[in-house]
Amino acid sequence: MKKVLAAVSLLFWAGCASAITFVEPGLYTTDLFAERPYLTEKAMVLDQGKFEVQGGYAAFLTRSNTMTQSVRIHLNYGVTKDMTLGICFPFGGDVPGVNNSQLGIKYSFNPLLSTMFPNKDLMDVSFSYSCALGSMGYSVKLIMGKDWGNFRLYGNLGYLKHETSKTGIIYGLATNFLVGRKLDLGCEVMGTIERDTGAVANVNVTAGMKYWISDYVAIDLGVGTCLTSDPMLFATTGFSWIIGQ
Repeated sequence: MKKVLAAVSLLFWAGCASAITFVEPGLYTTDLFAERPYLTEKAMVLDQGKFEVQGGYAAFLTRSNTMTQSVRIHLNYGVTKDMTLGICFPFGGDVPGVNNSQLGIKYSFNPLLSTMFPNKDLMDVSFSYSCALGSMGYSVKLIMGKDWGNFRLYGNLGYLKHETSKTGIIYGLATNFLVGRKLDLGCEVMGTIERDTGAVANVNVTAGMKYWISDYVAIDLGVGTCLTSDPMLFATTGFSWIIGQ
């Protein structure tokens, strides 16, 4: 536990001291349970009693050659075998992380589906809700995923509300392929569609990799672009650490 507190404290002060600008705080209610380095949420929940720490840094380059940056910390906990609670602290120069923190819950339907359809090879299905505590932004998602050996496919479909009263449909589709025992390669397409106009607000395309240092610790790297608006380019790097028996 002392190591966990030390790691969280280090990331906290790094985020506060870096004088960075946080980008679109309302959008960040959409990926509380995402599997780094992507924004699409994974369908599986944490095992009961396990604790997950995720930290990440991201840099964004706009089409006007302006660069912005962000630092984020995710803390997730497996409350039961089918429920995970999570909280995220985003840090930026003008947006205090605690005031703009996000809180959410993810519930897995896998135990129920296994009871209803025993001995069937079913996809993973879960539901998530997350909200920005310092604003009125929130998102609700249906999450589905399926593994075929070393290949995984998972998708999101849900409803998003910004703190500015804009609403829309959010979607995401991601793939991962495990190379050997430690290297995970993947890509994703995700974005939003404005509810009132039906216009495509953004379409993000990301390619990434994750390397497992051990069974519980991984580092990652992702690069991508927004096809319809800013940012023109973005890159992210971070880590994931699962703690518990």
